[in-house]
Amino acid sequence: MRVRFWGVRGSVPASLSPAQVKERISAVVQRIAPQDLVSADSRERFLARLPGWLFGTAGGHTSCIEIGTENRKTCLLLNAGTGLGAFSRELERRASSADGSGFPEEVHILLPEETPECTQGIPFFFPLTRPETQVFFLRAADHADGLENVLRPPFPGDSVLARNSGISARVFQQTLPGNGSSVYAGGAEIVCRHRAGNACAFRITAGDSVLLYCAGAGLSAPDLEDTEENRTFFGGADAVILDTACAYGEKRQTESGEKSGSLFAVDFAGRWDIRRLILFRHSPVCTDKTLHTVRQTAEAYQNYAFGGRITVSVAAEEQEWIL
Repeated sequence: MRVRFWGVRGSVPASLSPAQVKERISAVVQRIAPQDLVSADSRERFLARLPGWLFGTAGGHTSCIEIGTENRKTCLLLNAGTGLGAFSRELERRASSADGSGFPEEVHILLPEETPECTQGIPFFFPLTRPETQVFFLRAADHADGLENVLRPPFPGDSVLARNSGISARVFQQTLPGNGSSVYAGGAEIVCRHRAGNACAFRITAGDSVLLYCAGAGLSAPDLEDTEENRTFFGGADAVILDTACAYGEKRQTESGEKSGSLFAVDFAGRWDIRRLILFRHSPVCTDKTLHTVRQTAEAYQNYAFGGRITVSVAAEEQEWIL
């Protein structure tokens, strides 16, 4: 299973501000010593010593994750935030590449929630303009109306749906079953666990790989309890994607309950013996420097609590993991 991130922010998109760019440049300049500039090798060594947050960025798009399987004729996505537009451009690039991968015949989009954060990229998704493409929206609840609001005009003026006179693809909607039932989509088996507030957690299996997606699912202390339901759903996963937070030990309250802070996320991964923890859905006010600190704190905590057996990562756009 291949997991690639195209959007990692929660709530609304976020971009680097001019002040943040200036802060990075200033931080680099302050660290330079004369001996760092004497040769190409010394300059490369200097750059290698700099903190990771000074290079690149986690990105500003809202949530969208590509789940790659062996079935190249289908495509499986988690969420349809603004990262969906970036993924759409990648599909166009792949279609013109030498490997002949082309556009997928079927696209399956899992919607754990139907908030604007999870659907606002849909008008920018080029496959929706292709009559030969089938697009399946797998919804957490049939009474949510967020998807319908996005699928009907008027569309944003600069979107591909506005430029191409709306949707031409064949679009289908399916409500996901709960209580441990599974569906097959995009080359994977998907088990849905409904949570409070119409949100869902997913257990996704493709081949021998298992991914848990629990971001936005309102995890709390009962999810650490040794019950048959928890063991069946959470146990044996290769990786888990969970919400992060902007400060040490922070937990955010929402209508759907308490969201996972970075330390609770470590406890959750350790409790269910999950070796890779990917922190996701970063707050739009959370800077790359803060995310770097969050990861360091979570790593230090897992070293103390679980002996270093958990790999902690902060999700970033175009980052890819092979499970």
